[in-house]
Amino acid sequence: MTMSSWYVTEDAIQKAFQAALEDLVYALDALCDLARLAPAGAYQVDCKWGDGVLDDPETRRQDMALDMQRVAAGLMRDIDFVMKWDKVDEKTARKLLPGMEELTDEPEEEIE
Repeated sequence: MTMSSWYVTEDAIQKAFQAALEDLVYALDALCDLARLAPAGAYQVDCKWGDGVLDDPETRRQDMALDMQRVAAGLMRDIDFVMKWDKVDEKTARKLLPGMEELTDEPEEEIE
C-alpha cells in the first residue's frame, strides 16, 4: 500500500467510524425517548480524530518534526508529507505545494 493510499484509507475509515457512532447515538436517543429514560431534546456528536483513536499532541509534534527531517534529508517526498499532515489526497497536495502545479492533470485557473 502506498503512502497516499494509506492516508486516504485512514481518512475513509475515520469518516465511516464517525458515521456509525452518530447513527448509534441517534438510535440510543430514540430508545431513551421511547422509554422516557431521559428528557427529550437536541444533542450534538462531536468527534475529533487524530492519527488514531488515542492521539497525543506532543507525540504528533515529534512525529511531524521527524518527518520534516526526512523531507530535508530526501528520505520522504514533499508530497507525502503534505498528504500525511494535511490529510489530503495527492491531487490536492500537489496544488498546495509550490512548483507542483505543473504536475497536475488539470489546467490552472488564473486568479484576478
